[in-house]
Amino acid sequence: DNAARNESVAGVVSGFVCRFVEHPFDTLKVQAQTQSSKDGRALPTSALFRKTISEDGWLALYRGLPSPLICGMGESLILFGIYGNFTRLIHAGPDIPLYKQFLGGAVSGGFVSFFMTPVELIKCRMQTMNESAPRYQSTWHCFTQTIRSEGLRGLFRGQVSTMCREIPGNAVWFGGYEGAICLLVPRGGTKRDVHPACHAAA
Repeated sequence: DNAARNESVAGVVSGFVCRFVEHPFDTLKVQAQTQSSKDGRALPTSALFRKTISEDGWLALYRGLPSPLICGMGESLILFGIYGNFTRLIHAGPDIPLYKQFLGGAVSGGFVSFFMTPVELIKCRMQTMNESAPRYQSTWHCFTQTIRSEGLRGLFRGQVSTMCREIPGNAVWFGGYEGAICLLVPRGGTKRDVHPACHAAA
């Protein structure tokens, strides 16, 4: 229906914007987690930021961006699509019980993990490139080289961990959101009466 379509479109757009804004910070986080130094001392985030800018320029902060952009948009599309269809499948009425919303979030998280694992693997490999690691010419080159050297199974390294993260994470995300909205509904009103700012806060 129109509501489901609008939610999916909004999710895709928000996924794009969020990943574009957060990617430089994610790049620094991954570099901080995977760095190594000869004297055993790790560089602080501020020093990593200056080092990255001075050696590789500002665009280095967006290295591997296509992968998370695709991930963000695809993740939102899959999550909202599976969640909406599954909750309608297990509940016919308009007022879905909270436990079914938690269940819908868990199921959608399980499905989306199979999409996110390969995308996140490529993203991390692009973000952690340095002189001692293989250099990839682009995200696509990293993708094809991974398949060529490790096979399709190589793209799904960490699948179990990703699934263990996504199932409870999305159960809490969807269930927590719907639960918060229910608390914000004015007395005698419906969810449509909740202010958009409250939806954003939830």
